[in-house]
Amino acid sequence: MSRWPVVASSTVCRGGPEWRSAHTCSQGDAVQDDEEHDVASTARPWFKRPCRWTITASRHRNYRQFTDKDDIVLLLLCGLISARDSIFRILRAVQHTTGQGTVIDAKTFDFLHDITENNTKEWFEENRDAYNNVLANLAEVSQALITGFDKEDAGFAAANPDPRRTISRIHRDMRFAKPGKPRFKSDFFLAFKAPAAAPAIAGYYLHVEPGNVYSGGGAFTPQRPELTRIRKRMAGSYEKWLAVVESEPMTRMFPHGLTSPGNLKIAPQGYDPDDPAIEYLRMKGYCANRPMTMARVEESESMSDIVETFSTVRPLVDYLNEAAR
Repeated sequence: MSRWPVVASSTVCRGGPEWRSAHTCSQGDAVQDDEEHDVASTARPWFKRPCRWTITASRHRNYRQFTDKDDIVLLLLCGLISARDSIFRILRAVQHTTGQGTVIDAKTFDFLHDITENNTKEWFEENRDAYNNVLANLAEVSQALITGFDKEDAGFAAANPDPRRTISRIHRDMRFAKPGKPRFKSDFFLAFKAPAAAPAIAGYYLHVEPGNVYSGGGAFTPQRPELTRIRKRMAGSYEKWLAVVESEPMTRMFPHGLTSPGNLKIAPQGYDPDDPAIEYLRMKGYCANRPMTMARVEESESMSDIVETFSTVRPLVDYLNEAAR
């Protein structure tokens, strides 16, 4: 006999006129008076009373009674599934906000390793799907860093609205390449602009290459006018410069000091070779790099490490941008 019998309109099934009973009933099981029905309805335990939160309620336009253990278990399972989905949505939202759980995928390093050994246009076209997956992974990393550092430096997200535009091109400009140079690069730079009223020459970056991952900030190759103004500010207030580059946080995180694409062999024109700042005046760029191991990069805390690097190097970035104006 069906669990959901059709009840004749001229009779009322035991359990009330508003819903069908979970037990099989017939036309002869009619309630004789309303008072008897009210007492029976209110005397039921909570799990035998009508429940609106069921799938079948929407299908049958009636309220179902939970009268056995199977129904109670079903209700609990539905509640657990709903709670699980809610928790997962919350965790995904938290990960998107904080960057927690975002890492540089191992397949990204595999692709860079493979393209080093197969640096041809034919191989690249055959593996374009893998390349697109690498770009998607790096875009996630970029977004996590933008979101994380924006809490430290308000305006950072506004200065970097599109995470995809922070990723360097993999195609090498062959017009200026030396003969024999490979067509494709084997690394990526994620370059981030610093919030500034005027165009900033210094910023933040993450270098991604198998066995050579580092993060940092600074101005790698400032143009001659900007470099001239930086040197002038540095020589005029050397103590302020030292307060930035030789502070305790900087020396602790960057024990090897600043890096430069090159140094002048002699003092810049107009400066005394014995100037106290001559070591820095001879530099053609000012960057601070923090190396990261491959194992650390693939851990979920790596994004927090990079954001910490950006926070530590921020005084250097701000100094260079202000001095270059």
